Formats: sequence, C-alpha cells, structure tokens
Amino acid sequence: MMRGYVVFLLSLSMFGFTANAQPTIEANGDDLQLNAGPDGQITFVVPGQNPPVETTVAFLLNSIMDLNKLVADLQAEVKELKANDGADAMVDLKADVEDLKDSMSLAQKNVTGLQEDLKEEMDIRQESIDSTVDMVNKETETLQTAVSANTKATVDLTETVQTDVESLDNDIGVLGKKVDKILSDGGGDGTPTFITCPKMSIANSLLHPSVAKIEHIVGFSVTIKCKDGYFVDAVSAQVTCFAEGEYCASENFGVKSCDKSQLPKCTKCADGCASCISKDGGCSECEKGSYLLNKKCVVTKDATSCKKLYDLGVLKDEKTDVQLTTPKNGKVVDAICLVAGGQAHTHIKCDQLNNGRTCPSHAIIAQETLCKSYGLYVTPFRNRKHWDAAFNSLGTRVLEQYYRTVGGVIGAKNGVSYTNCSPFVSTNGCYKGDWKSVDDKEWFIYSERYGEPNGDYTPGCYLQRRQITAEGMTPNDENCDHATGPYYMCGTSEY
Repeated sequence: MMRGYVVFLLSLSMFGFTANAQPTIEANGDDLQLNAGPDGQITFVVPGQNPPVETTVAFLLNSIMDLNKLVADLQAEVKELKANDGADAMVDLKADVEDLKDSMSLAQKNVTGLQEDLKEEMDIRQESIDSTVDMVNKETETLQTAVSANTKATVDLTETVQTDVESLDNDIGVLGKKVDKILSDGGGDGTPTFITCPKMSIANSLLHPSVAKIEHIVGFSVTIKCKDGYFVDAVSAQVTCFAEGEYCASENFGVKSCDKSQLPKCTKCADGCASCISKDGGCSECEKGSYLLNKKCVVTKDATSCKKLYDLGVLKDEKTDVQLTTPKNGKVVDAICLVAGGQAHTHIKCDQLNNGRTCPSHAIIAQETLCKSYGLYVTPFRNRKHWDAAFNSLGTRVLEQYYRTVGGVIGAKNGVSYTNCSPFVSTNGCYKGDWKSVDDKEWFIYSERYGEPNGDYTPGCYLQRRQITAEGMTPNDENCDHATGPYYMCGTSEY
C-alpha cells in the first residue's frame, strides 16, 4: 500500500500543473492529454480507456490537502506515543495509518491512467524500471519507518508534500529528463525519450510561466495571447512543439515541417486601442480617455468638432452620434455629425451644454451666451447638401424643436424686401452682402421663391422659421418678434 503512495506522489510530481493559467494551454499526445482552460480548470485525460480515465488537478490538490491533515494527525499521535509510551496510543496510531492508506488508495485510483501511461514508456527498458521500482520500495520502507518512529520524519513528509504542490507546474517540463536519466542508469544508448522545445519568449505576450521558464515535450501546445494594446500577428495564435525541437504553427503539426517564421508576434494596436484583432481590423476596446467610433479609438479631448473626426477618417457620409469636447471649457457632450459633400457639420443640442436643462431663449443674435461660453455658435445650415442631410436624418420633429428660427443668419438692413430674390442662400448675389452668418461663412435657408423677407426686419435679430420642407426652411422677418425658444443647436465654424 505504501508503495502505491510513493507512485502517487511521483505521478503528481510528473504530471502536475498550476491552475492560474493564462492563456489556455493544451498538451496533446497519443497516450495523454493535458487540458488547461482559461477558467483555471486543468484536466488530465488518458484517451482510449474504457471506462475513460480522467481527473483534474483540483481533485489531486484536494487529495493532497486531505493527506496533509492526516499527516498532522500522525504528528500528534507520535508525540502522544513518545510521551505516554502506551499501547492505547499505538492502537490509535495504527488506525490512523490505515486511514492514511485508504486515502492514498483512493487518490491512486484517480491517477491510475497516468501511472499506466508512464509504465508503458518505461517498459522499453524493463531492467531500468525494475531497478527504479526497487529504489522506490526502499524509499517507501524508509518513509514508513520515519512516520512511525519520530516527529521529524513526519514534518519532513509534510514539507515534501507542500513542495510537490508548489512545483506541480515545473515538474511537467522535467518529466522527459527524469525518464532519460532512468534509462541512462539502466544502460540505455543515450537517445532522449522525449524531444523538448526550449523556453519560449515572445515580446509583449502573456505566456504562461510554464512556457516561458520550462522546456516542454513534442506535442505540447499553447495559445498565444498578447498584452493589452497588442494583437497576435499570425495566421494562427496556437503553436505546438514540433519534432525539430521548435515551436511552430499548430495547424502544420504532423503535416509539414516546422517553420520558425510562423511563430506569432505581438504587434502594437493603433494608437488609443486597448485591444484589437489586427492593425487594420479596428479596435475592439479603447484606452482610458478614448472612445470607440467605427472601430477606431478617438481621444476624447482632441475631438473638438466633427471636422476633426472626419479628418481622422472615423466618420462616414451619414449621420453619426459622437462625443465631442467643447473648444472652450473642455466639456464632453453628445453631438451629431452630419457628413455631406466632403464636409462634416457639428450639431450640439444646447441642453447638452446646459446639463439637460432648457436653454436661455433670446431674439437678438448678439445676446446669445450659452453656445459662446463653450466656443460655439448658433450656426446656420451651410448649403443644400447640408440641409438635405439634416432633413433626411434628423427628421422634422427634431428640426421643429431645435429650429424655431433659421439659425445664425444676420441681416444688416431694415425696410428692404427680398421677395423677388431667390434662392435665399449666401451664394445668391442679389443679397449684395446684406445677410451673413454669425461666423462670416456660407449659409443656406430656402432654395425656392418665397414672399419673405419682405422688409419689416430689425437688424441683428433672428428670422423666424415658418415651415420645414425638403427645400429648406421658409423664413419670416417680422421685426424682432421671434426668439429661439428653450431649445436650439450649437455648432462650430469648421466643417
């Protein structure tokens, strides 16, 4: 029974693994499969057995913890035996030893498949195996004597078990070398039992310590993952230890020879990306202070207008909801970008600037304060393409709510009728510079003939918006009787 206990410890030592793995690791072979998933569950499987032989590192570790407790109980029993030298204590000690044997037997059943796999490898050199078994039996007898004789041996056993737990990860890599030494001692020809691949090093990767610090045998596979801000630059992220003693693409294992050039690299994502799938495939997550827009990361503090975003190549020819930082005071707000005719127009609802509250209504353009305080204007529509984009994407409900006036277009004269002058746009020469936008750039109001403005305008005031149609907004001058109301749009002079 104690011989089985030592074989059990050797099995743990040779096939252990630590369950804090990242990335996923799989070690597959004809006789043994080692699977370590990203959730930390590590499973040993001996394929082809009926019933299947399967156990997990978690179960083995729990078994070891149970053994530790029994060993501690033995220590107490030994102390009592030495102190009392009584027969009753010896009876109790024997009972505890039997319990320990039963626990070992249960644990041994869970690794039977692993023992058989190791035995099959060692049968190639039976003489060496017999020698090894004799050596193990001798160590087992010594262990039995130590456990029964004194507390120090029991403490040593406990430390050995603890060391085994800590070295489970390392012992997989040295399995081949242990077998080679056994064969060499038995008169083998020196041919390695297992070909191993050297420690792997990939800059900016998240290699598991067992790969970065330990050699592994042919057939051992690992999936490469990269640090945040880097992506796996390869056809496949999984590599396998080939017979040539090098890691190469797993898809070619057993099919083609090893090509070291296929080893994955961790390449930096585009600026601002916290994670991505490729350099050109776009970001999947952004760094702090940036946000994802059409698979690219936008640095929020640098996005002060839709024109800036358009120049970065993150806008399409359509309406896009974005986040912008105002040119003044650096307030981050939701905004609407309308791209039309190679221009990108910024639309920010004034209540966004006012923390969701309604905005100061005003009838005289120069009295506007809210947009100005953030480096913005109550801008007009710039041209027919801009209007078409707004009419088609914003819809009449939003336009009616935020455009009680036609926007920031200012007249310079009173008593002048423009009823015979159409369209009402900045490019129409008949206006002779009598009308301009708040930022002295182009403006658009209505594309058809209309009976306004008809001459009752007060300079510096907004024009009322009467109707909204596909042709634009019909205006009305009517002194200075029409204010913006509590909702209007702010914009930028760059587009």
